[in-house]
Amino acid sequence: MKKLLCMLLALLLPLCALAELTGPAGEALPGEPQWQAYMRLDTRIRKVKDLSSRDWLGLIPENALVDVYTVDGDWCIVKYGEDVGYVPHDRLYQFYRLTEAPLPGTTQLEGVATMTRDVFLAVEGYSGNTLHAGDILCTRAIGTFPMMRYQAQLPMGSFNFVPFVKAEEARVGDAIYGFTTFYNGSLGGKYPEHRNFNVEEAVRRLQGIIIQPGEKFSFNQHCGPYNKSNGYMYAKNVSRDGYGYGGGVCQVSTTIFGAIQGVHVTLEEWQLHSYNGVKYVPRNLDAAVANARDFSFYNNEAFPLEMQVMAQDGVLTVIFRRAAE
Repeated sequence: MKKLLCMLLALLLPLCALAELTGPAGEALPGEPQWQAYMRLDTRIRKVKDLSSRDWLGLIPENALVDVYTVDGDWCIVKYGEDVGYVPHDRLYQFYRLTEAPLPGTTQLEGVATMTRDVFLAVEGYSGNTLHAGDILCTRAIGTFPMMRYQAQLPMGSFNFVPFVKAEEARVGDAIYGFTTFYNGSLGGKYPEHRNFNVEEAVRRLQGIIIQPGEKFSFNQHCGPYNKSNGYMYAKNVSRDGYGYGGGVCQVSTTIFGAIQGVHVTLEEWQLHSYNGVKYVPRNLDAAVANARDFSFYNNEAFPLEMQVMAQDGVLTVIFRRAAE
């Protein structure tokens, strides 16, 4: 009898734990938060998806860190203290992944596409790039990928595709994950060629990097400081003045940040440019760097990571591969 009671308790305890993981309307939640994020403004946590409703639980202060369980369009279910309820999606910023779930609003890419012929692509608000035969970019299997803040599509038959390999199955040389961003003269303001130069100079400094298990990668260690004496040009950047030496290098750190989204790493230092981010990636996917602001992370994989960084006439791709021990 005692053994039977123990068995029943063993079955009921997980169910009790599961029952606690419900949203304000009784919806089932994941067993753990998917992300953490900061509140942009003082925000009421609500029982219903209605900003005008007086049915709310409490106030989350500006810059508070909250657990995020689900993101559904304009609303998120979050936990702050003991309260679980709805907050508007646009009140949250700087999401940190706690599980394998991709960052909200991002596209989960599936592999490496190598162009087999020239293709010109553009999206709304961006004049576009010519992708040349041999260019490498990261896409979904059907050839879709983010370009600026829109989705672009490679014509069928214009590329060869090799899927990413799960880390636990990867062999030396296999691509685990990667990301691609785009740039041309339209991003450079008064000095477009200077910004392009800075992007490609940072790429040059990142060649041949292998990150050992447990080792830290620091962007500033390899690419900083961002001044004239270190070889950078005066170009458009995201700052109060809008220009500075090294303008454009943040696109390289941002592309690396996109590429670590499918790799086991621990962020040490990462900051957005601002709540609105930058135009060449979806919001919350940028990584700002400056002389006093680094982008750094630790390799949590059980093997060394090779960081392959390529500037291909406006097509900027970063791929993480398994490196030899």
